Amino acid sequence: MRIVIPVATVQAVIPVATVQVVISVTTEIQFAVPAAGHAAWVPACAGTTQQAVIPVAEPAPECFNRGGIHSAAMTKAYYVYILASERYGTLYVGVTSDIVKRVWEHREGFVDGFTKKYGVKRLVWFETHEDVTAAITREKQIKKWNRSWKIELIQASNPHWHDLYDGLTE
Repeated sequence: MRIVIPVATVQAVIPVATVQVVISVTTEIQFAVPAAGHAAWVPACAGTTQQAVIPVAEPAPECFNRGGIHSAAMTKAYYVYILASERYGTLYVGVTSDIVKRVWEHREGFVDGFTKKYGVKRLVWFETHEDVTAAITREKQIKKWNRSWKIELIQASNPHWHDLYDGLTE
C-alpha cells in the first residue's frame, strides 16, 4: 500500500523558440507499507528518490512517527556509529536513536557541519545500546580515541570498509 500526500506543486511555462515547455514539479511525502515485517519511510523532498526502510516486528499505522514506523512492542535502541569519507579517510563519530534516518540525513547533505563539509557519508561501523546514557558515554569515549584506535575498531568488523547503510535498508 502506498500513501502519497502532495505538499506543493509548482508549474513553469518556458517559451523555447516557437514551442512552450511546461515543467511541473510536485513535492510530496510518500509512505509505503510493503510486506508484513517491514515498513518504509520514503522521502521525496527536493527531488530525492532515496528510500529509508526500517524493519519492524509488526507494522501498525497508529505507530507512525517522524523516524518511520515502529512497533509498540519494540524496545528503544540507541546507536553509536562511525562514518567515513572513504577507506582510511576522514572519520566522524555520532550517536542516534534512528540510525537509518540519521545516516540518510548525512548522505543527502541535510546535516550542516563537519560531515557535509568533508563529504563523510559512508557508514563503516556501528553498535547498538539499549540505554541512552551508555550510548552517549561510548560515543564520547570513542571521540577521545586517537585515529589509529578508531581505524582498528572499523577494521575488526568491516575490513574492506563497505558502506553498511545498504544492509540496514534491505
